Amino acid sequence: MQQDTLLNSILTSADIIFFSLDLHYCYIDFSTKHYETMKKIWGVEIAKNSNMLNCIQDEKDREKAKYNFDRALNGEKFTLKEDYGDNKLFRTSWEDDYFPIYENGVIIGVGVVVKDLSTEIDKERGEIFQKLINITKSGVVIADAGLEDNPIIFMNDAFETITGYSKDDVIGKNCRFLQGDDKDQPGINIMRKAILNQKSCEVKVKNYKKDGTLFYNLVVITPLFDDNGKLIYYAGFQNDITDLYLIQEKLNEQTYIDELTKAYNRKAFNERLANDIELFHRYNHHFSIAMFDIDNFKHINDTYGHDAGDKVLLELSNHIKSTIRKSDIFYRIGGEEFVILFYETSLENAIMLMEKIRISIQQLRIIKNEMITISVGLTQIDTKDDKNSIFKRADDLMYYSKLHGKNMISTITPHV
Repeated sequence: MQQDTLLNSILTSADIIFFSLDLHYCYIDFSTKHYETMKKIWGVEIAKNSNMLNCIQDEKDREKAKYNFDRALNGEKFTLKEDYGDNKLFRTSWEDDYFPIYENGVIIGVGVVVKDLSTEIDKERGEIFQKLINITKSGVVIADAGLEDNPIIFMNDAFETITGYSKDDVIGKNCRFLQGDDKDQPGINIMRKAILNQKSCEVKVKNYKKDGTLFYNLVVITPLFDDNGKLIYYAGFQNDITDLYLIQEKLNEQTYIDELTKAYNRKAFNERLANDIELFHRYNHHFSIAMFDIDNFKHINDTYGHDAGDKVLLELSNHIKSTIRKSDIFYRIGGEEFVILFYETSLENAIMLMEKIRISIQQLRIIKNEMITISVGLTQIDTKDDKNSIFKRADDLMYYSKLHGKNMISTITPHV
């Protein structure tokens, strides 16, 4: 009676996985937990006298199970750690104790007590994951995609090292606090779109540490899905690339910025002009080009010295940069030669804008008793243009201005 009570407790236990089979691998008995497990890992509902091997859907697992049952039916008692389950449903690790069942000294079946190792393995993997996450130099955050505003539920130590924010500062908040007031950035717009579409992305953005210090952040965002394809988390990886960014900016400055005037240089102009012409031919984005140089600049250098000449170049450049529209771009392409690209404006409006600049320059008094003037050639992109033809046309028009009185704008070539 006591044994029956103990067996009944085992069979109805919520935690113990136990089953017994006869010589033909049919169920003699099984615990409630085993019934639930078979349904979970194979999608079948077992019953007494049903053949267990027929319930195992995977051929390799079925062969492995039969081999182990036969060992026990031959009188062997042993313990194995092994994996079972349908990969599409649920597969996990088990510790199985096999033993023969005797009646009157004769083996009549096999009994198996099973321990689910998945919890222990998950715990071990979690501990390993935690260690790996905390030794990485990237700041890592996990955001809950199932909650409103995707709050952070985990951050590693490196995140605090990079940003200065502690777990108390971060947990429960959306990661956008790193943006400060600087929310209008191309990279941020890319992130928003990726999150909306449940896609991964990698962007460079300006972020701010807890003490307000600006840093440049290479952010990688990856959506994480469960086995059913449902989005559950977002993983965010932060990398402080400030030093690398500043080095790259310095290299870009040396490549594309004129050292004296800090205007864009000839290389920058050539690349931009080629790109603008391509956009014009594809999308009909019009632009005009004004090329000009300083009249009698050699006289200034010869009379006042090259330092005075540099002063004229610098102050004239600063004046033009402060005068042109934000949409227009100013270049120094040679000694005293400059270019302005006027965008999305008619030739007539470009002439008006350039005329205001010309008049304002002649009113400057950079050198006492010397009036600074410029000669300008101005033209608009045409359907037949390439970068060489439009540049040559603007250059020809500029020299026409120089040959016909200087301090003027020419827009029409006088000869065919």
